[in-house]
Amino acid sequence: MQPSPATGAREIMATMVDPSANYIWQSVSIIVTSKGVEEKFPRTDREWSELRRAAARLAEGGSLLKKDRRRAGDRDWLKWSQAIIDAADITLKAVDAKNADQILEVGEEIYNTCVGCHGGYWRMTPRP
Repeated sequence: MQPSPATGAREIMATMVDPSANYIWQSVSIIVTSKGVEEKFPRTDREWSELRRAAARLAEGGSLLKKDRRRAGDRDWLKWSQAIIDAADITLKAVDAKNADQILEVGEEIYNTCVGCHGGYWRMTPRP
């Protein structure tokens, strides 16, 4: 599927990549307080399934960004888009294994990819 000219990177980010990454980040956490440690992770098949959908949406968002004709030939753009896909694939494998620790770890990879790409592109892209 090729992104339409009306569907630019900002829309793909706003509707697919950002919400999916946020869902993944919020799905697993460890909170330490004076009362102890609280671990949050998917516990039911439905919660794991929702997390899997978020990871699949993240991968699809990366694929659409990679196909953006306006960025054709831009090696950095392709590198960052592929990094999103790769991180989503690791997330999918972690979900299939129901491995919350690995999801927590890949969350950092997703974050670093987002920050790296935004550092080069977010400031350069004119806002509508």
